[in-house]
Amino acid sequence: MSRACRPPPADEGPLPTAGGLLLAELHGDIDLADTMEPRGRLDSVVALRAAAYIVDLRPVTFVAH
Repeated sequence: MSRACRPPPADEGPLPTAGGLLLAELHGDIDLADTMEPRGRLDSVVALRAAAYIVDLRPVTFVAH
């Protein structure tokens, strides 16, 4: 598994919220020097075309730069 971002469990994905918002969570460690994995995940969330997005970083345990 990449150090960049651990994916959520397979049965989880972006969660619709009230008012057309979309909630996405990032999990694990994020290495800002290697942003390809988190960027790909966020690009797939943006492709869902919600009115607005919320990215929940609370499950992130470490951010390196």
